[in-house]
Amino acid sequence: SADGSILFSLGDMSAPFFLRSAAKPFQALAFLEHGGADHYQLEPQEIAILCSSHSGTSAHIEVLEKLQKKVGIYESMLQCGIHAPYHQASADQLKREGKTPRPNHNNCSGKHTGMLSFAKMIGASLDNYLEASHSVQQAMLNTFSEMCAVDKSTVILGVDGCTAPVYAVPLPAAALAYARLCQPESLPPMRAAACRAITSAMLTHTDMVAGPERFDTDGMLVGKGAFISKLGAEGCRAIGIMPG
Repeated sequence: SADGSILFSLGDMSAPFFLRSAAKPFQALAFLEHGGADHYQLEPQEIAILCSSHSGTSAHIEVLEKLQKKVGIYESMLQCGIHAPYHQASADQLKREGKTPRPNHNNCSGKHTGMLSFAKMIGASLDNYLEASHSVQQAMLNTFSEMCAVDKSTVILGVDGCTAPVYAVPLPAAALAYARLCQPESLPPMRAAACRAITSAMLTHTDMVAGPERFDTDGMLVGKGAFISKLGAEGCRAIGIMPG
């Protein structure tokens, strides 16, 4: 629960695990609580795609391109790598048109766009934004560890498939972070407001968080605002329960 109490557990709670993409809302949270939403006048669907593991549909690409133009960065700056769209119809459409996938088709391109936007906002280097020592990565690590209520020195760092730093913590720490994200009443005002902006964006633009025939998108639609859901690779899925 948001107060840190354990409501139910199964198995070894002490073993750390990598959240992978389930950490994306907290990486976006650091950007928003530093003023990113106001600085760039972000729209809810743009906030949602910062937290996404999107399917690479034309709708996703359109939002990303609009956001990158607004910020003043280019797709070529993204260091997430390239893969075909998860959405099979979108991948087939590219083939029919004789086109190859681009960085924006990568499911992590929203997160990387957010990192670059954060770096540009604070005047930090855009070339090495993925280095663990970069000010953007340090800000994200600080926010994540504080949401988990652990010392940041205890967070295990790895490298995700998109080459960005990724975090491992014990399960109760990650669960607490999601509980606080969805029920942020006890958090400082700026952080609580940023949490609400993220959960509201994810719930009102579920299509941006994942895509057609994906659990995160369909689950949140069926839930009708009761919970947020975020996939992480290697068997991780985080579900945060909203107030009420």
